[in-house]
Amino acid sequence: MPTREARAGSLAAMGSLLALASSILWGTADFLAGNLSKRFKALAVTGVSQGFGLLFGLIAIAIQGKFIAPDLSWSGYFLPGVVAGVAGFIGLTAFYTGLATGRMGVVSPISSLSVLIPLIVALSQGERPSTMHATTQGLVSVAMVLGSLFPIVTVLLAFKFLHERLHRVQYLGIGAALTGVIFISVL
Repeated sequence: MPTREARAGSLAAMGSLLALASSILWGTADFLAGNLSKRFKALAVTGVSQGFGLLFGLIAIAIQGKFIAPDLSWSGYFLPGVVAGVAGFIGLTAFYTGLATGRMGVVSPISSLSVLIPLIVALSQGERPSTMHATTQGLVSVAMVLGSLFPIVTVLLAFKFLHERLHRVQYLGIGAALTGVIFISVL
């Protein structure tokens, strides 16, 4: 039977791989949707992409067979999920409009600052890492950093397929992000 440390290491490795896959998928999705939004209205692109996302999610729930009936209170998942879905739809529409009207290499990295919102809210509400969190923080940090690299994927796809040129500061940003991943994974 694997030790607790071995299980934690396996989970951290899986988390890192899933985070990296997430970055590649989100970055590619952002590139494709941003590129489509140059030709079609961002609202239409968002509606179609989210409609297919909903369909995929419903099929995944049906296959998994673990549907939990919604609790129609704020302590359940349904009402907060509705608010999150509407906010996400509006945010994606704004993001796709930004990608369509601006340079992807500029818009995508700026949008990645959205990851700070949950952190700031949690810290402002007094959340602090527990002892368990503190001991696994390094492993989780690697997964978080890998998961936040999606703007680099969007920037590189825009560079390759749309021939958007990167500014020196963008090369520095990509280098700093990748260096950060190396430092966090080593430390």
